[in-house]
Amino acid sequence: MGIPYDMGSVMHYGPTAFSKDYKLFTIVTLNKGYQRTIGQREAPSFLDLALINRAYCSDKCSKLPCENGGYTHPRYCDRCLCPAGLGGPYCKENEPSKESSCGGVLKAAVFSNWTVISSPDYPKPFRKGQRCSWVIKGDPGTRLFVEFIEKFSMSCSETCEDYVEVKSGSDLRSTGMRYCCSAELPKSVIWADDNLLVIIFNAASDSGYFGFKARVQQYGESTRPFTAIGTTHEPTSMTTNLCKQIVEPAVPEWSVWSSWSTCSRECGACGLETRLRSCSGPSSLCQGESYQHRRCNAIPCIGRATCSDALFLDQPCSHNSMQICSSIDSKSRPCEFSSCCKPYEPVRGRCQLRQGFSGDTL
Repeated sequence: MGIPYDMGSVMHYGPTAFSKDYKLFTIVTLNKGYQRTIGQREAPSFLDLALINRAYCSDKCSKLPCENGGYTHPRYCDRCLCPAGLGGPYCKENEPSKESSCGGVLKAAVFSNWTVISSPDYPKPFRKGQRCSWVIKGDPGTRLFVEFIEKFSMSCSETCEDYVEVKSGSDLRSTGMRYCCSAELPKSVIWADDNLLVIIFNAASDSGYFGFKARVQQYGESTRPFTAIGTTHEPTSMTTNLCKQIVEPAVPEWSVWSSWSTCSRECGACGLETRLRSCSGPSSLCQGESYQHRRCNAIPCIGRATCSDALFLDQPCSHNSMQICSSIDSKSRPCEFSSCCKPYEPVRGRCQLRQGFSGDTL
């Protein structure tokens, strides 16, 4: 049906799907940028809805000249339904911002200048519900690239809930690479396939984190950047004397683990807390993992409901009868119940793994 594979589909399994302890990654994306995109349950993705609309609503409206992968809205025939991060009547603008005046349609700067974007109020903490998107364009025939600068601070979770999403491919319908863990940011720039980038910031929690800052530049024959991909000018002819210096290479080693993050859920062993460490050299030279997570807040969640008590009433079967007849009645009362997220269950005031699952009790 012409629908590409979508890492952000609400139907996609998460990174730890089918693992016995919900800790080890069982799905690893070929492009590391998508590792924390998979498994999102925020809402159906643009392509999830496109598949449904194509199957059931394709004949509702005449087609509009939608751009960037958008299509005519099957309910409102005078507008386009646009991929995440895009908006406007024909998907040529940015998605309207939420809870903040941020985002926009920008022209990518030319070397030696930069187009700089950041989360709202950076470096002050962002707020729950804020969402921004930037549509960044370059001149025809150029390519854009983006790199994160300064400090990056978001809640690092198994599947990103607070995130900055980079859509760098030529097909803007698909969910982009989502970043929420500072230790996993790309060490080099992220190249777009062409002269268009869409970047989305989404805040799902009030956590005290301050977000991100990034800069964008366009690259072409007449606009060659120096800082991002090295010097490009032709050297003049000259004679130099080269000296060879032998340096004993340092052995890369891990830093100490960071403190555990705030738990992402308040109860029921439903949430995760994470911690990170960094390698002093290329991460491939350090043995072990740079990221750990564990279940947290193992106190069962308390729910409230209305319970019914059965009452058995004995009385004479009829007037002056010696026989006793019983009837049943019920009485309602408020009651509480404890619950935990699967595969945990409440046991003596704690959430514990059910029998048959391996792992430690929280």
